[in-house]
Amino acid sequence: MINKIFNELEKFKIVDWGMLYLGCKGLPIGTLSPNNVSDFACEQLAIIELNDASFISVSELSFCTEINDEVIDIISKLCDLNNVDLTLSKKKWVVFSIKEFMNHLPEDSLYGPLELNNFWNEWGEPNNSQNVIQGVNNSMTPNEYYSDKNYLKIISDHNLWIKKELNELGI
Repeated sequence: MINKIFNELEKFKIVDWGMLYLGCKGLPIGTLSPNNVSDFACEQLAIIELNDASFISVSELSFCTEINDEVIDIISKLCDLNNVDLTLSKKKWVVFSIKEFMNHLPEDSLYGPLELNNFWNEWGEPNNSQNVIQGVNNSMTPNEYYSDKNYLKIISDHNLWIKKELNELGI
């Protein structure tokens, strides 16, 4: 799934070295392939100057054939050189991952909220997530929480959140 989401992110031209760094270290949706790293590095080579401090590192990554500690270290250094905001990079991954995840939610009002809870739990429950857990900071009974009406509200709230986050990303 990570490669599908990465391709979607590339369409919007919002991929950065931080996203590669996080994707190579591994995310709940998987680990990026060496081809993703190589392709991105080749794209970057086409736009950076020959005398750019990152040129040699980017050149090395253009021949990436495996994700290992050396590759991750090079990408980490490129993040530092380019002052990449890893929080923003992670936000992009989360937004596009939940957007894709929403397309595959179960229709069942019992399993759907549970799947969403699992999603947010795997991503570390970002402070601004739309995750609502029955009985946590609310007085919803299990019958209320797992009702069809509440599930539709949860889906609607998530879709609004995605739209807001995409807007903040300039998409």
